[in-house]
Amino acid sequence: MKIVGRAWQAHFSKRTKIALGLCASVCLATAGDLAARGLPTQTTTTTTTAAKAVATTVIVTAGKPSELAFKLSTKKVPPGTVTFKVTNLGRLPHTFEICSSPKGGAANTCKGKLTPVLAQGKSATLTVTLAKGQYEYLCTVPGHAAAGMKGDLGAGVTPTAVIPAGTTTSTGPIVVPPATETLMGDPAAGRTVFTSSANPPCTSCHVLAAAGSTAQVGPNLDSLAPGQSQVVTAVTYGLPGGMPAFGGAGGLNGTQINDVAAFVYASTHH
Repeated sequence: MKIVGRAWQAHFSKRTKIALGLCASVCLATAGDLAARGLPTQTTTTTTTAAKAVATTVIVTAGKPSELAFKLSTKKVPPGTVTFKVTNLGRLPHTFEICSSPKGGAANTCKGKLTPVLAQGKSATLTVTLAKGQYEYLCTVPGHAAAGMKGDLGAGVTPTAVIPAGTTTSTGPIVVPPATETLMGDPAAGRTVFTSSANPPCTSCHVLAAAGSTAQVGPNLDSLAPGQSQVVTAVTYGLPGGMPAFGGAGGLNGTQINDVAAFVYASTHH
């Protein structure tokens, strides 16, 4: 009886293993068939997602390629922590401020986070957290932002460029604003003042196509397209940060200053 029992147990065990193997094969075949036909199969997965803070570094050069300009390694960053590494390679002192408003713009002053005043060759690091939006950046040294030392940075968006008057765009000709002011002087006489009468001549510092000047110490007048009163004020009293005063002891009289203002205005407006 024991022999028969052992034989039966062996026979039963063999049949069970075969049945289990067939079941496994059928199950695998069924899952494979469902997957091949694009039908869902029942699987169990465990996924763990860890949110990672986005940290970005932007290299900022002040004073290059022109004295009153910034060069950024990128003008579009992901939202999150952004570190600006700012170096002044110009001859004049400069600062770098990132405005707190996410709406961007072309203002000459704003509320935001600011570096110290940087002398030539000095550097500073500025770290801010930016939500999605467009942020203006500028130099806070008086007169510098108004002369064009500013721009816009996009956090999670492509910044919409504020095209300065007088610049050449990639899709069209030079953008020149209309001439709406009555000239306060003689543009022809003003050209002489601009190129030779002023000491130093204006051509030694400024880009102005009408005068054939390409110097980049001061702002690009073709891009800035200033009004006449703006030119008169700058020429008469100078600007903090480097531009000398030409009025009074500076060597130019009122008529000459009005003439050069008319020349610059007529050259950058139509």
